Amino acid sequence: MGYLFGFLAALLFGANGSVTKVVLDNGLSPVQLTQFRTLGTCLIAGVILLFIDRGAFRLSARQVGVMAILGVVGVALMQASYSFAIKLLPVGIALLIEYLSVLLVALVAFFFLKEKVKPRIWFAIALVLIGLAIVAQIWASELDGLGIIMALAAAVTLAIYFLVGERQVTATSPLAVAFWTSG
Repeated sequence: MGYLFGFLAALLFGANGSVTKVVLDNGLSPVQLTQFRTLGTCLIAGVILLFIDRGAFRLSARQVGVMAILGVVGVALMQASYSFAIKLLPVGIALLIEYLSVLLVALVAFFFLKEKVKPRIWFAIALVLIGLAIVAQIWASELDGLGIIMALAAAVTLAIYFLVGERQVTATSPLAVAFWTSG
């Protein structure tokens, strides 16, 4: 089941870039798109939580602060920088740069959190980045400097979301984290 969800997530994440590009090319700004995405996620997660886990609406003061910071940095800034990057770069290039977040997470885990990162993880990261580079045809793309900066910002903020969010889902449900950080 985990492989199915992983495959579905990758498929949807990839499709998201193309849909985002179309939406941005038709007049919605990256900030507006970020607002719609976060508001939609908050509302959907909130309605589901009303039915399955009303306790998720109660957090400690410390958790509220962490969720607020995670929401601003790991959700809002990530979504906005990703949208700006896709507006300025080909989707494949923006995704390739943003996926450096996976490498950043592994590096932080290894060097700062002193966790053992298995060789197969490093191999998988290399395959993902090489595959994206081939699909994006990096050798045939024109790059925008600001787009690259925005994609790098998306990578850093996504890595922050992964690292901080992982710790939050141990204290509350992933759906509650989605609700609070999107709100």
